[in-house]
Amino acid sequence: MFFIFKIFRLLFALPLIMLLAIGGYLYFQLKYKEHKLKTLLDNLNSLKSQYGSLLKKYNQTIGLLETKNETIKKLEEQNKKLESENYYLRLKLTNLESQYSNNDRIKFLIKAQNYNFTDLPLDKCTNNDTLNYACLVNIMQNKLGFSYKKESGDYLESVDEFIRTKGGDCEDWSLFAYSLIYYLARNGYKKITFYVKQNNSKLYLYKEGNTIYYLPNAKAYTIEIKNPSIVCYKINETLGHCITAICDKPLLPNQKNNCTYFEPQNGKILNPKELYIIVSNDFYFREWQFWK
Repeated sequence: MFFIFKIFRLLFALPLIMLLAIGGYLYFQLKYKEHKLKTLLDNLNSLKSQYGSLLKKYNQTIGLLETKNETIKKLEEQNKKLESENYYLRLKLTNLESQYSNNDRIKFLIKAQNYNFTDLPLDKCTNNDTLNYACLVNIMQNKLGFSYKKESGDYLESVDEFIRTKGGDCEDWSLFAYSLIYYLARNGYKKITFYVKQNNSKLYLYKEGNTIYYLPNAKAYTIEIKNPSIVCYKINETLGHCITAICDKPLLPNQKNNCTYFEPQNGKILNPKELYIIVSNDFYFREWQFWK
């Protein structure tokens, strides 16, 4: 009987023991979570502190960058101004050379202006006082063997060399056309004919025997002979091209007076941008290194 009584007491005490065990487990879990939460809060506070420090450094860096950008902008403006002043100083010096010195460059230019084109078939391309330039270069290239010749380095041929070697690069062709226009003016020519592209049209060039030569899809463009210049323009950052212009007044660097621009290798009228003058009537100005 006593044994049975103990068993009943044990059965009644067991839930209490289990409750105490569960309570102890939950207590330790709570303490663990509190410790973990405290650790996370400490980490959060540390991260906030680091964030604040980094934000301060970031703002300081942004401030320094803005200051440096302003400084760079001012320096670029000063550099641009100095480049402009330097450019026009070089231009003035070049003009002084052209006007008052008798150096090799001026001799070269004067020689080009006074060259006599006695060996070219101008008569085939002449109508009264007008030369058909497209006709002349067509004969030169298709009958006389003239062509574009790529050169190594930056070298401007004389007109003598151009005629002797039967061609040159774009600046040599431009000097040829420049020199030819002076020759035409000295010999009674008043006008010169180029061409513009026009579909379903044809430009008369010359007659040889029973054969008449035309330039297809081209229309005549005739102007008065005036001041010639050699000009160049950029195609891209490393490539440029030189052509010839006929202007109402002599060109100055970086100016676009009332001019007609044409490709001296075929006589086509062009409309280039960002011109850079090389040779005008009374001076020789040559620094650009992009001709091809």
